[in-house]
Amino acid sequence: MRRVLLFLLLVPAARVGADGEVRLLTDDAIPRYLARGQELAKAGQWDKVVDVLHRIVIGDPEVFPDVKDEVLHSAVYSEDGRTFYPARELCLLELARLPPEGLRAYRDVHDGTARQLFAAAEATAEIEERLLAYAKVHDDYLPSSFGDDALEKAADLGFSLGRYYEALALYRRLIDVYPKDTDRDLPLAFSKAAYCAARIGDGEQLAVLLDRLASEYAG
Repeated sequence: MRRVLLFLLLVPAARVGADGEVRLLTDDAIPRYLARGQELAKAGQWDKVVDVLHRIVIGDPEVFPDVKDEVLHSAVYSEDGRTFYPARELCLLELARLPPEGLRAYRDVHDGTARQLFAAAEATAEIEERLLAYAKVHDDYLPSSFGDDALEKAADLGFSLGRYYEALALYRRLIDVYPKDTDRDLPLAFSKAAYCAARIGDGEQLAVLLDRLASEYAG
């Protein structure tokens, strides 16, 4: 069976205080919860895997009453000691990589909330507020059936405003992170991401995007 959850090694991030003291950002509750998710994934208990990982994503105060938000964003985890992810981002990545039965379990629970949030974003007139509303969907409910819609809408809005760094990051998240069952136009997303890379002068990323567009969507 394919590997589902990659977290194995905890490497605490650090913050230097005003007094020059280095303080580690971690909490014992997070690795315990991650280990629990790994056990459940091995058993194929996808509804429980979804519950465990989503609680970390949202920083559920019932589960982590003493965990500060900076820990969820800064304490990093890795499989191989080379690539590291903050706890919250790692859980979003793992939710997006769940097998079809895991994605179904996630969407059965969270699509209703994601639908409401996306509709609220669509109805928001003020641009900055709308971007924040889209972010609530693609940040907290990325693997939902509305995560790709929110990513595309937010990226296109940033693109139209000339906010190319922001748009590029969102297009890349749609291309690289969202589950492969997206119905969004990925060749178009690649093209827009490449344009953004060109506009900000990132030749390396531009070359990668154009190579991938040619190889993955040839013909």
